[in-house]
Amino acid sequence: STANPQSGGVIQVVNATSTTGVSTSSTTLVTTGFSASITPKFSTSKILIFVNGNTYIASSNVGSFTVYRGSTNLSPSPAGTYQGFGQSYIAGAGIQCNHTFSFLDSPATTSSTTYTIYYASVNGGSAYICINQVAATLILQEIAA
Repeated sequence: STANPQSGGVIQVVNATSTTGVSTSSTTLVTTGFSASITPKFSTSKILIFVNGNTYIASSNVGSFTVYRGSTNLSPSPAGTYQGFGQSYIAGAGIQCNHTFSFLDSPATTSSTTYTIYYASVNGGSAYICINQVAATLILQEIAA
């Protein structure tokens, strides 16, 4: 029951899927426009975030991918362009790959909270998400504290 949730139990799940391909050559993290929102039932809850997406990085480039809660980058990586949960690197021709990562967030709110995928092209070349309309997923699970 959500009235007295058991610690560690899943209270609710939000699932978003996108097949909209987007690209950037920005060397700073920019939004992909792919997001999902959840309204936690309890301010003590944790939000477990799962991201899975198909990416393409043009030749001699590094792509960096992360997730934001509102305007806050949740990645624990050091600050800078490489700040993200996932990276693709290619020294030669372009590479298509899959990025999968998860993170346990503590938003401390019962207000609607939006999580958005951001990315950057470290060297200014092209970086894509959902290349060839391969689906990306963003799953949010509210976990009882």
